[in-house]
Amino acid sequence: MNEIFDVALTIYCEAASELDIGKMAVAQIIQNRASTRNKTRSQIVKEPLQFSCWNGAELSPAIKFMQRIMDGDLTRAEQRIWWTCNYIASQTEPYPPLAGKWMNFYNPALCSPSWAKTPKQSMTIGNHLFLEL
Repeated sequence: MNEIFDVALTIYCEAASELDIGKMAVAQIIQNRASTRNKTRSQIVKEPLQFSCWNGAELSPAIKFMQRIMDGDLTRAEQRIWWTCNYIASQTEPYPPLAGKWMNFYNPALCSPSWAKTPKQSMTIGNHLFLEL
């Protein structure tokens, strides 16, 4: 797969139900990590334990959704969201309201990671809390 596909798949799996700004914020996290770690965005999204959708190898949500894309088995609503995620993933400039130095995010309704206890700065977008640590 190519980098845009990998990033779009990650955005979809992590934030499909969020508004576009939430999807853009996930893309910004990926870009921020890639820039600071001197890695490609594909390398970032596939690093172990970085994005929950890639955890678990062949059973991961990303792999399952990728198979549905390949099989042409998406609903119209899923196709629209997938197109939006691809568009967002294809952008390389920061989104103005999201140009912060956020490096992490999580859904407080689903988990409370120990690394999120003392953020320097945070912003809630949809169901996710975005953090600068």
